[in-house]
Amino acid sequence: MKKILFLPILFTVIVGCSSKDKTYIERRDACADYMSTKIDKEGMIKAMGLKKEPENFNNRLTYWCGIYGLKNLK
Repeated sequence: MKKILFLPILFTVIVGCSSKDKTYIERRDACADYMSTKIDKEGMIKAMGLKKEPENFNNRLTYWCGIYGLKNLK
């Protein structure tokens, strides 16, 4: 009886932990590429899904990439 109750909980935990947020990974990788100069400012704007360069781009980029633990941007 205990096994029957345990299986749905185990299944929920496995399914919940296995899903990944693709946009999180893509933006994290874009921040790392920008810091390593693999992409330039225009590439970063495209990777973040922006239409044009926002006002105070470097300050905003610091906040965006700070979420992923990346600091000391250009």
